[in-house]
Amino acid sequence: MVYTNTGKPEELLQTIGTEIAKKRCAKGWSQEQLAAQVPITASKLSRIECGKVNSKMTTLIGISRALDVSMDELLGMQIADPTQFESVLSKFSDAERNVIYDILETAETSIRKYIK
Repeated sequence: MVYTNTGKPEELLQTIGTEIAKKRCAKGWSQEQLAAQVPITASKLSRIECGKVNSKMTTLIGISRALDVSMDELLGMQIADPTQFESVLSKFSDAERNVIYDILETAETSIRKYIK
């Protein structure tokens, strides 16, 4: 995943708010319509979308469920495009790519072990 935020709290709040507004508008919903599903007030949703309030996790989960998006998407995280990996890997020698492949296989095994 690619995280485009610098980590400053105010920037994270702005990112979350912007993503919520984009997803809401893509569905053609008003703030009132989304707020009713969460449930929160439209005023609170407006403050969240403007990045002016640090919401509870339960509120953000409610918003993500209502919008049918993942929390990652609300945080501005995006799945990296596979072509990005190809571009990066092309800079390595065959031997280096083999090491990277071995590391990824080990990581996959570990991830599968803990996710089950």
